[in-house]
Amino acid sequence: MKPINKCLLSIGLIFISSDVFSQSSLFSDSNENYLDKKINDTLSDVAITEKIRTTLQRTPNINSESLAIRTEIGHVIVTGFINSEEEEILIIQTIKQINHVKSVDLNVNRKE
Repeated sequence: MKPINKCLLSIGLIFISSDVFSQSSLFSDSNENYLDKKINDTLSDVAITEKIRTTLQRTPNINSESLAIRTEIGHVIVTGFINSEEEEILIIQTIKQINHVKSVDLNVNRKE
């Protein structure tokens, strides 16, 4: 193969591969926007969880030390142990008042 043909072939491959990489790259615009949204959702979830923890710690009649709290895109999951049905109701009411909470799923056991 002549050197000029090799050069043209190489240049053609570079253009084709750069187009493929720009469309499928982890850093393409659509993927970058997706990653930014995931990061923002995760940071929001962390902030919501911290706000819930702080609020529950300051609320009388709630033993927040025996609760685990997880937030996923604004949906709050609480697990652990409670002392009474009244405490369960108070936990749900308190969490629902916090901004950006979409739903509360309480999966707790009552201490006996």
